[in-house]
Amino acid sequence: MAKPNKNSVNMSQQDNNGIPSEFTSLFRADDDRQFMQLVSSYLEKGGHSLRQMSAAAYVERCRILWQECELDEVFIAKILLDVLVQKSEPEREFPWSSLEVVEDKPITEEDLYCVAIGLVNETGEFIGAPPGYDPSPKNPRSKRGVVVAGTSDLLADEADQARPELYIVAMLDVLGFKRNLTDLGLDAMQQLYDKLIEVAVAANVAENLWTPGLASVGKNLFSPRLFRLPMRYAYFSDTLLFWIAYHPDFIAPFLERCCGVFCEALRLGLPLRGSVTAGRCVLHKKSSTYLGDALVEAAELEKSQEWVGVTLGASLRRVQFPFLRSQEPMVIPGEPPLKKPPAEEPDKYEKLVSGLVLDWPRYWRANHKGQPSSRLRELRTADLANKYENAICFAEHSSRHAGWFLAPTSKPVVFKG
Repeated sequence: MAKPNKNSVNMSQQDNNGIPSEFTSLFRADDDRQFMQLVSSYLEKGGHSLRQMSAAAYVERCRILWQECELDEVFIAKILLDVLVQKSEPEREFPWSSLEVVEDKPITEEDLYCVAIGLVNETGEFIGAPPGYDPSPKNPRSKRGVVVAGTSDLLADEADQARPELYIVAMLDVLGFKRNLTDLGLDAMQQLYDKLIEVAVAANVAENLWTPGLASVGKNLFSPRLFRLPMRYAYFSDTLLFWIAYHPDFIAPFLERCCGVFCEALRLGLPLRGSVTAGRCVLHKKSSTYLGDALVEAAELEKSQEWVGVTLGASLRRVQFPFLRSQEPMVIPGEPPLKKPPAEEPDKYEKLVSGLVLDWPRYWRANHKGQPSSRLRELRTADLANKYENAICFAEHSSRHAGWFLAPTSKPVVFKG
């Protein structure tokens, strides 16, 4: 086996479940994965230091709160909230920042707590409640809150028969896959690839994950809601494929999930390059059938780019694209650095792009420690140096123009180092 290069060292900075190796010893084998991911993210942001606690004491305090929080048929999920961490982060502006916010009675005055989330329908009835259901928790320390659950006719399991539908498609390829396979060997590469699927893909793209959004509850009135996002995925060799049936409400969370995969892969030391397209396709896991122009467009656009990054294809211009509806936009205007086209077809690659690229650095800054450009510099290799330089240029541009959607955009930008 060839001697591992510097990438093989960077790849081991994350341990099981995507937890930074510096924190893994603080958790137990029976700790819930979501608990570990939430608490490690707060540790990265200094949650223990803000309370003048050791990291171990902070984790134990969080564990007690997590275990005290009761779930049942209605209150099916829980989340740990660190108010001090939230207050310590820079204030973020959103497209709806000017809207008036009507505050409900706070769940608690505590600055570190765990809350169980229950689901109600549009008429206020508990979803999944058995006859005579009492929503009061048995443990008085257990806190509860309710969220409107959105419904969709697109949440059914995959049909038995393949059929064409309008989809949004993301295709991501692992850059340097062949070199890593040679350097690490097949066994080590399989372990790393399994980790990519477990930590980056399955955690972000599992079918029908609950996803936050906004629901209209009256004229100019909106309420937080949850809905299930019917994403599906497949992978083969060095290619990851994600897709979702088209619906305007699905585009923003779909792009956010793609950002999550991209950033987790980068944390694992596996840089990605990809594309997002739209079109009528046959995408059917049960029969392994994958056909359609959007797939062809996605493959051509992916290969045309000279960077570590993801570009939205021209086909996205042909569908309603309300990416500002319920969260920060995970896109930014600009064009990727493209390969030199053949002389006989000078616009071969330019005609594939939409003028928007996936703003994965925004997701990184909100969810991970350090600057994305620093991680890119750590992973940079000689054979992919130009692609990394272009990605670094883009990451720094994203940071400088984080509020681009709050003002008219300027002329298109090409991200070249």
